Amino acid sequence: MKKFFAILCALALSHTAFGQYFINAYSTTGGTPLTVSSNNLIIDTITVTAATANLTTAKFYDSASGTNYVAPAYTYKIGYPTNITQVFTNESNIYITNTYKGWYTGTATTSASTNEIPPVATFAIPGSTQVSRNVRIGTIQGLTLLTDQNAVITLQYRLAQ
Repeated sequence: MKKFFAILCALALSHTAFGQYFINAYSTTGGTPLTVSSNNLIIDTITVTAATANLTTAKFYDSASGTNYVAPAYTYKIGYPTNITQVFTNESNIYITNTYKGWYTGTATTSASTNEIPPVATFAIPGSTQVSRNVRIGTIQGLTLLTDQNAVITLQYRLAQ
């Protein structure tokens, strides 16, 4: 009987170690990204509590390095049809104009731009209320939170295997 009880305890402990859930609360400041994790996560429940009387928007990003990415500047070739005009004076001092069809080729530059990473989830919470949602969100690069107002976000999640 003691062996059976020892095996049962070992199985129970190994099961909880491998499928362990975490419940953490994070206090966010409006407009400031908060990186929660840089690991693969599976989020099961999200609870957002608005700390102000204003409408609060909470965004969740699959990122461990913020909410934006920068597209670098680059140069490319452009071309378009045009008319080429040649004007000259002949021996009799008469202006001669010749017009030819041609193709202009040049270069153009696109400047660097900063863009928002598409969020994996977005919630709008009425002021001074709490909204809880059961979700199934898997992240690859980590998790970053961003709210436009102060809020408290509680996550129930587990590490992806």
